[in-house]
Amino acid sequence: MERKDCFWGLHIDLHPLAEDTVLGADVTEEMVARLLDAAKPDHVAYDCKGHPGVAGYPSRIGEYNRNLVRDSLAVWRKVTREKGVLLGIHYSGLWDNSAIAHHPEYAAVHPDGTPDSEATTPFGNYAAEFMIPQLCEVIEKYQLDSVWLDGECWKAQQDYSSMALDEWEKLTGSRQAPQSASDPNYRRWKEFQRNKFEEYVAAWTSAVKKRFPNINVASNWAYTTMMPVPRKAPVDFLSGDFDPFLSVDRARTECRYLQHTGMPWELQSWSFDLPKTGDESEKLPCHLMQEASIVLMHGGGYVTYFLPTRSGYLDDRIVDTAREVSQFVRARQESCFHSVPVPQVAVLHSREDLMEKSDRIYTWWGNELKELEGILHALLEEHYSVSVMSEYMLEEHMEEYPLIVIPNTKYLTDSFVRRLKDYAAKGGSLFLAGTDCIPYFADCLGAELGQLREENAVIAVDGNKTLIRGEWYDVDPASAQVLEYRYMGTGITARMSYLDVRDSGVSEAMRRTVTKKPAATVVNYGKGKIGAVYGPICLNYFMNHHPFTRALISKMARVLFPDPIVQTDAPPMVDLSVRRDVQGRLCVHLVNLCNMPVQDRRAYVEYIPPLFHIRLEIRYDHCPSGVTAQPENTPLAFSWENGTLNIMVGRLDIHTAVIIED
Repeated sequence: MERKDCFWGLHIDLHPLAEDTVLGADVTEEMVARLLDAAKPDHVAYDCKGHPGVAGYPSRIGEYNRNLVRDSLAVWRKVTREKGVLLGIHYSGLWDNSAIAHHPEYAAVHPDGTPDSEATTPFGNYAAEFMIPQLCEVIEKYQLDSVWLDGECWKAQQDYSSMALDEWEKLTGSRQAPQSASDPNYRRWKEFQRNKFEEYVAAWTSAVKKRFPNINVASNWAYTTMMPVPRKAPVDFLSGDFDPFLSVDRARTECRYLQHTGMPWELQSWSFDLPKTGDESEKLPCHLMQEASIVLMHGGGYVTYFLPTRSGYLDDRIVDTAREVSQFVRARQESCFHSVPVPQVAVLHSREDLMEKSDRIYTWWGNELKELEGILHALLEEHYSVSVMSEYMLEEHMEEYPLIVIPNTKYLTDSFVRRLKDYAAKGGSLFLAGTDCIPYFADCLGAELGQLREENAVIAVDGNKTLIRGEWYDVDPASAQVLEYRYMGTGITARMSYLDVRDSGVSEAMRRTVTKKPAATVVNYGKGKIGAVYGPICLNYFMNHHPFTRALISKMARVLFPDPIVQTDAPPMVDLSVRRDVQGRLCVHLVNLCNMPVQDRRAYVEYIPPLFHIRLEIRYDHCPSGVTAQPENTPLAFSWENGTLNIMVGRLDIHTAVIIED
């Protein structure tokens, strides 16, 4: 087995410091064997060099901890080889404090000429002179199976060093480097920097793989939602350690994107959290199982990251947690790993929009995916099976999806907009969710766009009022169908509670204080449909998750895509994913999100209450031979009539896969 093909693994890192005095002191063969026997992983990544840049093994290259008590990597290599477990390393790439301290020329430079103390520059010789030789040294010394580079795309900085300016001058003829969006060449400058980062990743991965053809390599968060571009560098698998806090929600987005990259992928849970106090506190096994379930239900590999003591000791609590999590994920490997999505709903994660808004190289930090996650959460809570896709993914697979959703996205290319219009004209359904994306489709809405105004808009779906404050377009519906209206009051009646939105029975005095305008429209467009909500519905839902706001999103989705392959009466805290397993069988994955962490005062999951009697209605063209719930392999009662399969799932603890047998 190669690292890229692994399903379950452990990650252990310490980020060694020069002042450490106990590294390796409590690392023994017995301790390592005890953990491996309990967890039964396919692979382990152990610490090598962290962000401080100090190696945790005796290295001939760069700085290493001179107080090493025991060579931990040697112990881990010996025992993993005996147990048949692959061994890799955690290694900090572009982020290297020590290398910069000893070689100031390696540092990325800020616009004001000051060097960064942490981030190296891909324009310099750090990779060629230091990082690649050290990686080759440690791979050869310990006969490693993989390397996992941390501190990469999300740490990379815009670089104004003389080396960067030299290359910019060759490209443009000017040595003047843009510093802000007010410069017309700023986007070109950012793309220049991003291209150089990708060249750097390609350089180190190619060099390492040329020397060691069997090694598997990954650059942490490369080609994920942080870097939503087609793969260029020869990494073997995609990986990211998703946020220790709000981890379930972050995984819900990331998995739905990674499954469309065409690459082996995994996500990694932190086994601890860092709430506002900044102290690490352990997560309980059920907490990690809930996180793992989101990864498993989308076909990925799963890794748990544990922190040992500074001497490398992994205590009984860690061993017990690893054992429980291992039993949970291994039981689901057959029904989950390498499953593929059945196309239903696609939500755009726009590379164009992120790269225009962000001043970073490749990360959404500072430009959090609130609009995307707002609409995604609403659709998931309405039990749609949803994919998250960038432009390059959608352009290849657009016609496979009955419904495409564009969150409030400000920057889209003309060619991609034409492609979306063509998709709708040929029979697809397009949902435009927000003011920024709507002008691109002004000629397709069957409505006339007026002024953009700041409003306290009240929506009343089935009489249930919800406030969506922000900018709204004035709209003349013309030939479009008004799906829902918004209401604004004057004076004291502007307050939602005091606003009367009834269609009848309202006094004339009250009626004069209320303004009614279209909030959402739908129009037939060629053979398809285009629906639009003319205000900030995505961000509003992200901020409060109010069910009455979700009702508007649901109403639009049901008009545009009334017949999803699976429908259910499950409560909103159940996520659903429609898949095909490696045998080609239709699978419906259900995950119970009760008690998932949502704020810093509720950071830990202690208990997940089971849910009972969940009905599934599945479009299926013939009567199957059976239906089972996995991993228990429990037969489920079902009935089939006229292309509809009805199933009752008696109990959902954390995760269940419902498998249709032919």
